[in-house]
Amino acid sequence: GENLAPGVTSTEIYISPDRFITPSTANFTMYSRDNLGSIQQSAYIRGNKAFAATFIPIGYKITHVLVSSNQNRVVEVLRCTTLNDTTTTIYSGSANTPIPFGTPYVSVLGEYIILEFNFAASSDEIRGAKITIAAV
Repeated sequence: GENLAPGVTSTEIYISPDRFITPSTANFTMYSRDNLGSIQQSAYIRGNKAFAATFIPIGYKITHVLVSSNQNRVVEVLRCTTLNDTTTTIYSGSANTPIPFGTPYVSVLGEYIILEFNFAASSDEIRGAKITIAAV
């Protein structure tokens, strides 16, 4: 498809592993052992999560989300607006399995999508993500 921005075409948005840098607590940091082929947490503490966020181009909808990992961990897809800090889970599933959007999420100006990865071991790796989009 047509390039809309770096890593964004008219059919897909790619998210590199280093975009999953925001941890859920101050108890761990993210790092890479394989030259940024993936990232992982410095220590496992129950409930650790990492987040990546992206805007969806106006006039597009999300049909699927796929987060790649070395383990099939819980992934949640949330939405938020730049006007406040309220997040809403819109879909959830598992890493390495495309999460279908039964009702596609249609982009809204000022709203963004958050991918949440739930760690379950210190060896869990995030390898990136792909958001499948289509014109509305």
